[in-house]
Amino acid sequence: MTAPLEAELHQESSMALSNSMQDDALERLAEAEKLVVELKDIIRQKDVQLQQKDEALQEERKAADNKIKKIKLHAKAKLTSLNKHLEEMKAQGGAASPTSTEPQPAEPLSKVWELDRDSMSSEPGALPQPSAVVG
Repeated sequence: MTAPLEAELHQESSMALSNSMQDDALERLAEAEKLVVELKDIIRQKDVQLQQKDEALQEERKAADNKIKKIKLHAKAKLTSLNKHLEEMKAQGGAASPTSTEPQPAEPLSKVWELDRDSMSSEPGALPQPSAVVG
């Protein structure tokens, strides 16, 4: 009788051990699922933050592009004004001595003072630097 009793005790202990292992596995599974949910929430939050930063950067870029356009337009107007003034001065000087032996007129200011996108400073309010044309 001791042999069946031992077998029964052995079976009960192995069932208890099996139940304990199943409980541990279920607890670990529940903890892992909880962590997955937390990670998904963190990922959603980070996605929202990235989207907000992206929108802010796009707005900053638009503002910078508009500022560059405004500066270029202002520089173009200034060049036009200076060229007009130069032509007026040439006309006044040419009327006084039409047969003068002066050298040929210099290139228009717009060719001498070319605005180059690469020469524009990235600092706000900075004006482009002229690039001299050697002729």
